[in-house]
Amino acid sequence: MDYFAVSLPDLLIWEDDLQARNTLHCQYMMALGHLGLGETEKAEELIAEVAKMERNHLGILSVMKWML
Repeated sequence: MDYFAVSLPDLLIWEDDLQARNTLHCQYMMALGHLGLGETEKAEELIAEVAKMERNHLGILSVMKWML
């Protein structure tokens, strides 16, 4: 398991699927990258995927508000 020492308490308290969390974060970062490149269609696809996985994702909510 790869984590920083400060992350350990969260891992012990919340039993979470680390692979799913990593996938969500990577797709969010890819969406931001595509937005930065002006590839809005691909960014919107990734944003929709992240929103399906976690509809209260603060980053995605911010990006969606910014895109409106």
